[in-house]
Amino acid sequence: MKWITREHVKVDRVACPWLIRRFLDADAQFLFVPEDKVLEIAAKEEALPFDMPRNPELKFTHHDGLCTFEVMIREFALKDLALERLAKIVHAADLQGEEHTATEAPGLKAIAEGFAALDIRDEDRLAYGFPIYDALYAWCRKRVAASPEGESLSGEENKEIVRRYYEALWNAWNLSVADQVMAADIAFRGSLGVRTQGLAGFKQYVSMVRTAFPDFHNTIEELLSEDDKVVARLTYRGTHQGELFGIAPTGKQVTYSGVAIFRIHTGKIAEAWILGDTLGLMQQLGAIPTGEAATGRPER
Repeated sequence: MKWITREHVKVDRVACPWLIRRFLDADAQFLFVPEDKVLEIAAKEEALPFDMPRNPELKFTHHDGLCTFEVMIREFALKDLALERLAKIVHAADLQGEEHTATEAPGLKAIAEGFAALDIRDEDRLAYGFPIYDALYAWCRKRVAASPEGESLSGEENKEIVRRYYEALWNAWNLSVADQVMAADIAFRGSLGVRTQGLAGFKQYVSMVRTAFPDFHNTIEELLSEDDKVVARLTYRGTHQGELFGIAPTGKQVTYSGVAIFRIHTGKIAEAWILGDTLGLMQQLGAIPTGEAATGRPER
């Protein structure tokens, strides 16, 4: 089978050929051409194009916040915990702004940039790069084997998962991130007191919050980690522009605090329990009286 992609490969376009050769087709051939010629030559050579982010209609390219390496693992249903761990490293090294999500990513990115600086042929970049991915995969297998239930991440890695949950999912309203950082059967209690089970229920909760507060923003004030737990101290802000628990939009800007406890299992959030100052929120919305109006006594 022939595959074709853009020339001057770095991370994803070395990782994907490695994945194909090692797990799908040991005899696969790869063509590297100028980006504007990929589809034309693909048709002539009967080659399958991959890693073309500017062509989202293609099957094997970036989708739903995933790099092409992750998409291939998903599409070919490769069930391998070590590959999943390696995919997190490739994702972090390949996608701009994601380097912090895997501690190994800056090193892999530096190696890719170094090959580019040497200005060697793409075929040579594969030849030099494949042993690096072999070694990374072996390291991932060792880490996974050390835990009978799958890989146990470091405290810093667990904290990065929680940061991504807030920054990429909530603050950027990117629901596809939920599939990447949360377990399918996630047990969730939100800061507004709503409990859900599973990703579908969680996404409904997010949609409810977004309807009520389109500019809802989470600020992480403090983040602590121990074993498989991460605790976050948070400040929530938003403007009440949609109905919330039967309360009509008030247009009021609100700020309230909260504390969240997460349990991380095999690289994903398995449980999330968030306690928010809902009393303070309801008082700001005017749904509950405050001070003297609430008690009949002067505030002191």
